[in-house]
Amino acid sequence: MSIAQTDCLDSLIGLSRNECRCTQFGKPDDFNVTTSGLYLDEQEGLNLRMIEAADDCEQGGLWEMMSVAREEAGKALKADAQAELLKHYKLARYPFSGLITEDRGRDTYTPTKTYNGLRLCVLPLNAGVLTIKRIGLLFNGVDNVNWSIYSNVSDDVIASGTITTVANTVVYYTFPTPLDLVMLDTACQYIEYFIIYEKPASIKPKNNKITCSCDGFRPVCSYPPTFGVNMKQQYRWYEYMNIGFVSSNDLSDRENWGTSTPYANGIIVDLEVKCHVGNVICENLDFDANPASHAMAYAERFKAAAILVDKILASGNINRYTMMEREQLYGKRNSYLKHYTDRIAWLGENLDASLSGCWACNPRLSIGGIRS
Repeated sequence: MSIAQTDCLDSLIGLSRNECRCTQFGKPDDFNVTTSGLYLDEQEGLNLRMIEAADDCEQGGLWEMMSVAREEAGKALKADAQAELLKHYKLARYPFSGLITEDRGRDTYTPTKTYNGLRLCVLPLNAGVLTIKRIGLLFNGVDNVNWSIYSNVSDDVIASGTITTVANTVVYYTFPTPLDLVMLDTACQYIEYFIIYEKPASIKPKNNKITCSCDGFRPVCSYPPTFGVNMKQQYRWYEYMNIGFVSSNDLSDRENWGTSTPYANGIIVDLEVKCHVGNVICENLDFDANPASHAMAYAERFKAAAILVDKILASGNINRYTMMEREQLYGKRNSYLKHYTDRIAWLGENLDASLSGCWACNPRLSIGGIRS
């Protein structure tokens, strides 16, 4: 699945396994759900009564404070682990956002087939996502032109619509919600997407280009497809996919359609394609096979515990916990943060960032067995 994984840390640690009736108010249904077996209130130096000491209108209730601390700790874990990974890896590819075809064309193209369009051959990336924002048509006259999006994985229509063209002017259909398309399918080596329009009877498409071809760059969506490396900004989409123009009378045989360039023949596509680099965290969560999972769980608990101590220190309540020796509380927090940063550093060294295809090794010089 290539859409961003956002929920793998939601229950990495539980809030508590405590069933005490005196702490029932505001308790969430999933308070004791944990994939790691760790609970926030069981962090050494913490307990429910101590956390509850900071319960006030600014801090929120006991369970709200714990839930917020866990959420904030999860966000910090993702951000800090990625920052640490950048010491050992580099991003394999950078995002692209914009048009993949030109929005102008001088001459016209005369379609001879019923179905005409673009074929997008997509790089199989576990953490990649292709998002189509708008589809435009450029024709030499006015007519209602039907368009559809298909894949090579299914015969189901992914999206479809009708655009009323305006002579020699691009008319766009803007998706109410941008269309996210996966870049990896376990049953297919490569996913291909087809953006197709049906040939209108009375008008012709303009021959806008896929690229300007001014610097010799001309992609061809053949099989197996090729993909670029370190492309210029305007061609960065080529690091994620290859495209070509297709036409045929048989829609069901689209995987066997031939492709041509450099013309897109009336189709303009505005899209975004990128890697969800943060997915590397979720991809390494396997408590049976990957010791990094346990390091992540303990790191999140230490960070959440430090956040809770900060809440206790900031509380306006006066009780034996909030009035506890301040240096002792600061000592607890600093100890938690030290354990957290130590585990983040370990994760930077030991997380396997190669799983997603979004990270690449960053070669470093080695002298005498010690990395420089």
